[in-house]
Amino acid sequence: MVTIFFYFLVFLFLFWFFKRFAELIESSYSFFLLSQVGLSLVCMSLSLYQILIVLKKSSEAFRYIAFAAAQLVHIFCMCYPGQKIIDYSSDICIKAYSGLWYEAPIEVHRLILLIIRRSLQPCYLTAGKAFVFCLESFSTIVQTSTSYFMVISSVH
Repeated sequence: MVTIFFYFLVFLFLFWFFKRFAELIESSYSFFLLSQVGLSLVCMSLSLYQILIVLKKSSEAFRYIAFAAAQLVHIFCMCYPGQKIIDYSSDICIKAYSGLWYEAPIEVHRLILLIIRRSLQPCYLTAGKAFVFCLESFSTIVQTSTSYFMVISSVH
């Protein structure tokens, strides 16, 4: 009985610690991540346009295709960890509820309610409080850069 209570206290502390760590990362790097997303969006659009311009020269086209692919991988590598943070923090509520909480003492019941209540709001990383890093945002960036590319190519 004492060990279950102790484990839940340790779990609460670790949950608080990781939540605080995610908030610290977000507050420290929020502006830089936003500028990085914006620059990646512009670079992706311009490199797609460059591919269109030098399509007849295979050696130069390959260089711009490689650069666009690297930009795509870079954006994905920024968004994927944010998606994992959202997934793991959302999963805490389900795991806390599916445990054997009904066999624990009343003090542990209260702690589990705190865990469930807090984990209803998932942790997430943002860029400038305007852009949430997740796979849906990755898709949005790719669609937006493609749209900008279409506008640039239609103007040319």
